[in-house]
Amino acid sequence: MIKWIKTHKVFTAVFSAIILLVIIISVSYFSGTGFVGRGVNSANAAVAGPVSSVGDGIKSGIKGIFGFRGLMKENEELQEEVDALKREITRIQLEEKELEELRQLANALNYESVMAEYKPVTGKIIAMDQSNYFSSFTIDVGTESGIIENAVVVSGNGLVGRVSETGTGYSKVISVIDDTVNVSFQVSRDMNILGVVTGDGAGKIAGYTLDGSAGIVEGDVLLTTGIGMYPEGIEIGRTTGVNYNSDTQLMTVTVEPAVNFKNLRKVMVLL
Repeated sequence: MIKWIKTHKVFTAVFSAIILLVIIISVSYFSGTGFVGRGVNSANAAVAGPVSSVGDGIKSGIKGIFGFRGLMKENEELQEEVDALKREITRIQLEEKELEELRQLANALNYESVMAEYKPVTGKIIAMDQSNYFSSFTIDVGTESGIIENAVVVSGNGLVGRVSETGTGYSKVISVIDDTVNVSFQVSRDMNILGVVTGDGAGKIAGYTLDGSAGIVEGDVLLTTGIGMYPEGIEIGRTTGVNYNSDTQLMTVTVEPAVNFKNLRKVMVLL
């Protein structure tokens, strides 16, 4: 073997040099040091960098998609909560309105002379006529509650009218602002001043005194007299105008009803 090496010195030297170079390159590559290792690592970094960026971008995109879905779900949940709160507010407002209506009806108990003789039944308005005012309307109580025709209807503020028709589960009411209804009145300030009023068909009341020299004035409160079907002492309204009619020689009056018929929702029938 030694003799062969001595005979082939050039070949042996070249072969040894190649082996040594391979060893150096291998060590440099795996350790990351040296020119070759750094070059190879740089190449790897040049390729790995964009690949890594693409991967990060995909990850971010996936996170973004799931994040958007999460926001949408959260928004839907918040909207449901808002809707629930709106419904609760509406319910509370309706309950407050209901309580206020009941308080107003309870004021009618101040008509002591009326309540001592009559039993009140509360009804809710469920339909009205075609006019802009409640000259006639329907309530949700009827014969099953003992209601009869011509029963008097009031609110917490005053006289509403009378029952014109009744049946099971309903009653029709004709109000004092209807032009077919006549009501006798007395002035609360001076019970000796008497007269008659009727509806004008436009939400107001008008009438006259029985005595042309009666001292009725604007702002006087008119009450029922107890003559006819309406019990005494229920407020009809307040005079807004007083004039002397030379033809009839009577004092004519225009009256603002005690009841706001445009906002009327509940009434009380006296039995």
